[in-house]
This record gives sequence, C-alpha cells and structure tokens, in this order.
Amino acid sequence: MTDSPDPAAPYRRRRQLDTGPTYTTGAAMTAYALAQVHSVERCPDIVEYLERIDDTLDAFGGRSVVHRGTFENPEGSWGPLGLILIEFPDYERARAWYDSPAYREILPLRTRHMVADVIIAEGVPAGYRGADSLKEH
Repeated sequence: MTDSPDPAAPYRRRRQLDTGPTYTTGAAMTAYALAQVHSVERCPDIVEYLERIDDTLDAFGGRSVVHRGTFENPEGSWGPLGLILIEFPDYERARAWYDSPAYREILPLRTRHMVADVIIAEGVPAGYRGADSLKEH
C-alpha cells in the first residue's frame, strides 16, 4: 500500500440531518454503505476489486444485500446501473470498514473506473414509524 492521498477525500462529507429524534435505545442499529452507480469501466482493476471486496467486509460483519440486479425508478433520477447496498451490524463498523487498511488498499481499483455516489447511513431501531421523525429531540 502506498502513502498516496485518499482518492475519495474530496467527495466525502458526513452529514447528520436535523430531521428527527436521536435514538438512544442502547442497542446498536444496523448501518448501510450504499452506492448509486452512474458508470463503470469493466477492466482488470474492477475485476480485482470485486474479487477482493468480500474479504474486507468479513472482519466488520458486512454483507452484500443488493448488488445491481433488477430495479425500477418510479420517482426522481437514479444512476443507470442501479445500486449496491452493504449491511453492517452498526454505524461504527461500517465506518471502520470504509477506513480500514484492507479496504483502502483496494479502493483506488474502484474509484479510477467507476462513477458513483457513496454514502454510509445508520438505520433506524426496530419498531420505527415514519411519524417518529416528527418527535422533538
């Protein structure tokens, strides 16, 4: 691994939206890494990335939930190549995976050949209802 700059740094932002309560259930909530894929250049780097990514997920309890497949876009706009959704036991492990040396090593294999919007988001607790976002926090 080289000491080259983080290729994703200019695109990374962490936002916490002030649209609802902060949950303090004591239980860790599932978190997700989601990529909206706009374009991908099929090349040896992408093949290598795909062959190596699962090994980077294992240590953090990550698993692929959606990887492209069939989808429809009933509202708004979406990347033409669909989405990739990876589930983690909690936000801290999702973040730790993305920042891990193992993932950082393969990240340039993807970022040089894929245009995608990537986010890491915390899920909601069991029993969550949409109206819960209206409660004061």
